[in-house]
Amino acid sequence: MAVWSEINCSKINRFGRSDAEYYQPSNQNLYDKLINANPEKLKTMAFITDGIHASPDIVTENGVRYISAKCVRDNSFIIDNCIFISKHQNDLNLRTQLKKHDVIITTVGTIGNVAVVNEEIIPSNCDRHVGIIRVSNNSDISPYYISTFLNSKYGRFQSLRESAGNVQLNLYISNIGKILIPRFGNEERTIAKITQTAYEKRELSKSLYIQAQELLNRELGLNNSQSEMTSNRYESSFCELMDSRRFDSEYYNPKVKQIVKRISSKKHSIIKKHFHIKNGFPWNSKKFLDDNSGVPVIRIRDVKPTYIDNDVLSSIETKYCKAISFPKGQKSDIVIGMDGLKYFYAALIEEPCSINQRVCHLTPRQNSNISSEYATFMINSEIGQAQLLRDMTIATTVGRITNRDIAKLILPIVSDDFHNSITNLIRKSINAKKQSKQLLEQAKRRVEELIEQAVRK
Repeated sequence: MAVWSEINCSKINRFGRSDAEYYQPSNQNLYDKLINANPEKLKTMAFITDGIHASPDIVTENGVRYISAKCVRDNSFIIDNCIFISKHQNDLNLRTQLKKHDVIITTVGTIGNVAVVNEEIIPSNCDRHVGIIRVSNNSDISPYYISTFLNSKYGRFQSLRESAGNVQLNLYISNIGKILIPRFGNEERTIAKITQTAYEKRELSKSLYIQAQELLNRELGLNNSQSEMTSNRYESSFCELMDSRRFDSEYYNPKVKQIVKRISSKKHSIIKKHFHIKNGFPWNSKKFLDDNSGVPVIRIRDVKPTYIDNDVLSSIETKYCKAISFPKGQKSDIVIGMDGLKYFYAALIEEPCSINQRVCHLTPRQNSNISSEYATFMINSEIGQAQLLRDMTIATTVGRITNRDIAKLILPIVSDDFHNSITNLIRKSINAKKQSKQLLEQAKRRVEELIEQAVRK
């Protein structure tokens, strides 16, 4: 159905845009509400620039982190996606070196993702596909408030509305400055504090996970382990070949053998003694939905070393899912992605959801004395990943593991105190990450409520 709207010349002259998309009724409706909230243009409260305008040749294997649009999400950075530039290139580009409390906004691709720079990503530089919003130290507006507003629906519609371009939309630096920021006095500081606390909770989550890793390393001496491989040659007995049913040299890597030997020298067990192992269902791809209005489904891409967040999963038609009646994953179940090359991560299920094929589904046995948190952590650790990467086979360009590989995975037990300490650290880490997400949503919801209240006054 066609959407029809009429705009007079005075508005075209005021905004300097004559394209129809700029004046969509949905955009105009949000703008009319925002204008009641005492807004100021972003350029009046911050210095705005972008990243390095240089060729991809400056990228190196290591050095200073180089933030691009794919690294920025809604009030967070995905630093695993980052590439690097040399320290020399970083030193040559002082303007684009990131500082604590800089606000970063994506300007191409998924436009309008915004996050505040903290100690986690310093030192870093950035490329031209992100904008840098730098609030002065003596300003009365918080970068955390700006970030939360820009991630709200009233901020995002402006980022998209101000974008321009033919083949690929781009949010130009000059247009970032035109974005309106509503002013709410003390309420701003409350929103900023909630957002900052969310960042701190996320850092706490990472810290707790690192504590678990350090405890594992200390207990098993993994930091001190040295590979037995002194050359490109190593030997295995014929009985090892027959037992494993593998004849490829990668399977017998001495480093993995050393890890397994170290685990086996202490109290240990295998996964299948503590979990039932099965797979997801081959759902009809035509039944997947573009939004999350259906039943959430875990796919391989969703399995990362954390918990499963149902809010960000794909969904499938509810009626179709009920008709198939395939068992769902439940809280405390574990899922493992079975295709990959660099990793085969595990994740904890926190809420009931369906599971797609090529995702292994582990359910705790009734009398198991191994917690799901502990097992998930061990699978994601060097201990678990070394075993799974050893066991994988290559199908064309993708590595694959089987239920049999997972079933025989060796887990160190060590002691009850060790098991309970790891379990508690991982559970606290997950809870802190959940709290961070809830606080960010609370802050975003509050700024949107304030704008709606301003309309009613």
